[in-house]
Amino acid sequence: PVAVPSLVAALQSGIDRAEDHAITYALIEIGSVAAIRQAWQEVEHVTTIQSCSLMTAIDQMDPSQILPAEVFVGLGSSDPRYRRSALRIVSGHPQWANEASRWIRQRLGDGPDESSATVIEALLPRFIHHDAVAELIGDSLANSESREKQALMLGVIAAADPVPLHPTWSEPLRAMLNDSDDEVVTQAISAITKIQGGEFSGRLRALASDPQRPGEVRIAALLAITARTAAIDDETFSLLMQMCSGKEALGAAGRAAEILAAAKLTDAQLHQVASVLRHATPSQLKSLMQCFARTRRVPVIDAFVSSMGSADALLTLTETEFSEVIKRYPPETLPQANRLLERLRQHQQQKQLRLEALRDQVNLADADRGKATFMSEKAKCSSC
Repeated sequence: PVAVPSLVAALQSGIDRAEDHAITYALIEIGSVAAIRQAWQEVEHVTTIQSCSLMTAIDQMDPSQILPAEVFVGLGSSDPRYRRSALRIVSGHPQWANEASRWIRQRLGDGPDESSATVIEALLPRFIHHDAVAELIGDSLANSESREKQALMLGVIAAADPVPLHPTWSEPLRAMLNDSDDEVVTQAISAITKIQGGEFSGRLRALASDPQRPGEVRIAALLAITARTAAIDDETFSLLMQMCSGKEALGAAGRAAEILAAAKLTDAQLHQVASVLRHATPSQLKSLMQCFARTRRVPVIDAFVSSMGSADALLTLTETEFSEVIKRYPPETLPQANRLLERLRQHQQQKQLRLEALRDQVNLADADRGKATFMSEKAKCSSC
């Protein structure tokens, strides 16, 4: 312990990281929390390096000995290293949830700067299951005068592990789902996806079926509904099918197809998916055929293979993509499936031959003439 004051004094601005680590390690090896704390208190002008290293040393020696007041001050430091170390230590002390709540409330009241907001975003998910912190989140969600704070809290919930619905969250989240601002609605849906239970299912379905909402909002609502279970109820399934086969934007229709591909569908639902394969776009077809990779039911497989045979986008698939779907099918279903596989193989071979024929003509090409044709008023290629 005699050496502790000298080691603490050596922790000054300007020392390199290696020396800093060596001193911190020496303090840990000495192992006297009381001596470190006394030397710390006796320093007239404490540097951030000293505070960072000393709180780290105490926490490493005996986490039960470190005091919240010795750490929370670092969360507001302008020194990124000090701030990160304080955040790491606070995050490792779940018993400090009340202190964390008070610190966050104060920062939110002052209007957090960028660095404080980053710390708050990192802290809240660690303590979100604690009632004091959950209530803090609810108070901020209810503050409709501060969209910034609401967005911060929605992002925190969305980034957390699945969490129970706190009573203070229900009313503000319902209000946000009814907001006219689609961005607010989407942020609320992202948060609700991480909330356990089905309290918002009715409103989510209403959003998903609302043609006045953008496709992105409707897809987000469907994702929130399906996130809780692998199976999809018939009402949700119908909404997804409408988006796949209706007049939705390609992006929304594609996302609907991806949701179906990841879901556990019933035989009846798979038969309905098979019926839309004929007119699916190339990207949709690649997603929707994944619905049939897990089934071993012969009637479903027969419907799938039959529909694929007349699919407009069949030849956009590679042999491998289709083979991966059918490779575990029962033997009695494979003859018809293999005929489609052969069609894909022959198409790929023909395409390769055409490319090779074009390659032989590359030397005859005229780049300037091609550019002129592309830019010409007659071709109008440049306007596309």
